[in-house]
Amino acid sequence: MKYIQFERIAKGLSVTQAAKKLEIERTVYSRIENGRREPTQEQAEKITNFYKIGIQSLLENMPYPPELKEGKIQWLARSVKNENKEEIQE
Repeated sequence: MKYIQFERIAKGLSVTQAAKKLEIERTVYSRIENGRREPTQEQAEKITNFYKIGIQSLLENMPYPPELKEGKIQWLARSVKNENKEEIQE
């Protein structure tokens, strides 16, 4: 995912440094950045918060087939909203 790579480089970080700051295993982070792995909900939240990008921007840049991309974006957006509601209610 060249979009994340661009953001990481703009911050002056190596893959190892970014992974450490995000508390994501380096190999996992590298695979997400290169589009070889889909981030989990938790990883997506960490990445979007760290780079200050929207979840939609993150997922739009994943190498999903077009017919799956919209569904993935909607699913993750709903998951994040539901999790935030649970935190607020507690």
